[in-house]
Amino acid sequence: MNLPRPCRILAALFGLAFLGLAGASPAEPLVIGQCAPLSGSLAGTGKEMVLGVRLAIESANAAGGVNGRPLKHVVKDDGYRTAETLRLTEELVERDKAVALVGYAGTGNIAELLTNGILARSNVPLVAPYTGGEPLRTPFNPWIYHIRAGYGDETEAMVEQLVNSGIQRIAVFHQNDAFGEAGLAGVEKALAQHKLKIVSKGSYEKNTEAVADAVAHIARGAPQAVILVGIVRPVGAFIKAYLAGYPGTQMFSLSVVSAAELSQVAGDSAGGWGSPRSCRPPSTTTCAW
Repeated sequence: MNLPRPCRILAALFGLAFLGLAGASPAEPLVIGQCAPLSGSLAGTGKEMVLGVRLAIESANAAGGVNGRPLKHVVKDDGYRTAETLRLTEELVERDKAVALVGYAGTGNIAELLTNGILARSNVPLVAPYTGGEPLRTPFNPWIYHIRAGYGDETEAMVEQLVNSGIQRIAVFHQNDAFGEAGLAGVEKALAQHKLKIVSKGSYEKNTEAVADAVAHIARGAPQAVILVGIVRPVGAFIKAYLAGYPGTQMFSLSVVSAAELSQVAGDSAGGWGSPRSCRPPSTTTCAW
């Protein structure tokens, strides 16, 4: 059968999760669970992620589902809070009987799922997490299916671009958690390849937009550019505050920052901001790198 692209992708990504379900009724829905930040500092991104998954599932169902089984999309709001991600995931796999999870956000949130072991215990995979954190990729974990480039790849590309442009004084603004530490480590590793070091760094706490201390710490290093390892609202707040005092500094962020939302948060200060785009090479025939 020639399935439309969304149906083929869902069938490929979730196929392993459907093994052992042959005894269920052919018409019984297969539950696809999603914890997403529909409230809090990452709500804009979370809503877009849920919409994308919903559209793919609706398209797959319109084409007859996966192996004749309709898909049911169950969504829960974790507010980008790690404890909620864990609690709601347990609900999805134990109460809602999800056979696969999709579109989670947050390196620290997902790292806690791995530490807890709920994916392995439940035999439920997590597909397409919205993170490039290296600790979630190395060592290899069979319960996570990545479709994004890693933050190490992104930071290497940004550093390469900056250094090739003659910029050597580079600072880092980062979230104070596993996500931020992963990005910071990526920048340090990429700079070391050019025999350079970070000139200054500053951080902010997760689920806040308190960036004043980070602005002060980073300014002391007089950087030519700042690599931003954070989500859109605190990144926008930092760009606006920093460029007000130090105009002309180049700003680069990871791909998790939405350009549309950043322009709303930072206004004209977002002009000149740069970011790598994390997407599948068009020449590949597989679902992931």
